[in-house]
Amino acid sequence: MLLHRAVRRHATTLAATKTPVKVFAPHWGSAHLSPDDFIARVTSAGFDGIEMSLPLDAQERDGWTRRIRDAGLDLIAQQWETAMVPNFHEHKAALEVYLRNAAAASPLFINTHTGKDFYSFEQNSQLLELSEQIAQDTGVRIVHEIHRSRFSGHPMLVLPYLDSFPDLQLNADLSHWCVACESLLDDQSELLQNVIFPRVRHIHARVGHAEGPQVTDFRAPEHADAYAAHLSWWDTIVKAGNTTTITPEFGPAPYTTTLPYTNQIVSDPWHLNVAMLNVLHTMTKHDSSVQRFNVKKVKLHRKKRTEMKNQKKVFVNAKGDKKTVGKPPASKKKVRRDTKRAKNNAKYEQDRLVASGLVTKEDIEKLQAASNEADDIAE
Repeated sequence: MLLHRAVRRHATTLAATKTPVKVFAPHWGSAHLSPDDFIARVTSAGFDGIEMSLPLDAQERDGWTRRIRDAGLDLIAQQWETAMVPNFHEHKAALEVYLRNAAAASPLFINTHTGKDFYSFEQNSQLLELSEQIAQDTGVRIVHEIHRSRFSGHPMLVLPYLDSFPDLQLNADLSHWCVACESLLDDQSELLQNVIFPRVRHIHARVGHAEGPQVTDFRAPEHADAYAAHLSWWDTIVKAGNTTTITPEFGPAPYTTTLPYTNQIVSDPWHLNVAMLNVLHTMTKHDSSVQRFNVKKVKLHRKKRTEMKNQKKVFVNAKGDKKTVGKPPASKKKVRRDTKRAKNNAKYEQDRLVASGLVTKEDIEKLQAASNEADDIAE
C-alpha cells in the first residue's frame, strides 16, 4: 500500500501531445562497452535512440552512425568537450570542430554545452552566432544545454541571450538550476513558464535537488518532492508541443553518490535511466489510468478532501439526538465494501507498476512484509 501510494501521489502524464515522445539512452557512463554491446543494451531496454558525443575520427564516427541506423535507432549528437577548454579563442575553435563533426553524422539535432559563465556577454554571443552559422550551413538543428558553468548556468544569466537571439533553443536539464538556485525553483515558476519553457526543444530527464544535480534514486520517498517538481516541469514542456525528445541522464560518479573509502556506488545509473525510460513510456500512453494521476489534479483533490474533512456536519443518530461531528460513523457494510475496494485498487496499482518496470514483485513483497511486521510490533 505504501509503495503504490507514494508513486501514485507524484505521478503525472505526458499524454497530451499529438506526436509521440521518443526516449533516448545516454552514452555517458557506458564508454567501457563496445559499440555493439552498448547498442544491444539500448535496444533490449526499449529506448528509441541514443544521445552521444561522436568520435572525431571520421571512420570511427561513421561506424557508430551505421550501427545505430542498422539497429533502427535515432541519434542525437552531443558536444560537451569544449567544457574542458577554458581559453576563449581555443574554446571557440574547438566548438566549431566538434559541432561540424557532429553535424556530419546527420543526427536529429545536436545538443551542445556552450560557453562559460565567466565569459563576457560578447564572447558567449560569438559562440551562439557561430552555432547559428553552423546550423545554417549544415541544416542540422542545434540546442544549447542548460548546465552549470556554461552561458546558461543560471536563469538570470541566460535571459539576455534569449533577448538577443530570438531563435535560441534550449535543452532543459533543470537539475542544474536546482543546484545553482539552491531550490526547486518554486520562486521562479512564472519565469520558467513564460520565458524558459517556450524555448525548450529537448529534455534531460535527471532529477536534481537543492544541493546536487542528481538524487541517489528518484523513486525513493525522501526524493518525492524533487521528483514531483521535475515531472511537473517536463509535463508542462511536452504539453506545449515543441518538445518530443527526452533523454534520461543519470550519470556515473561523481554524479552518483559513492560510499566513503570504497568508491562503491549507492545506485546504478544505467538502472535508473531504464527505470526513468519505463516511467516516461508509461506516462506517454493515452491511458486514463495514468492521466487521472496528473499532479495538479491530485493536489486539487487533496485540497478538496482536506476541506471536506474540516467541515463539521450535523446528523441524527438512531436515538434521534442531533450531533455535530466531523463525519458520521460508517456502517459495517460500507466499511467492508470500502476495504475490498481499497484492496482491489492496491492490487491494480501494484500490477501496473510491475508492468511499467518501476518496481518488481519482489520489491512489493518485501515492502508488504515490512509493513506487516511493523503492524505486529505496533499491536
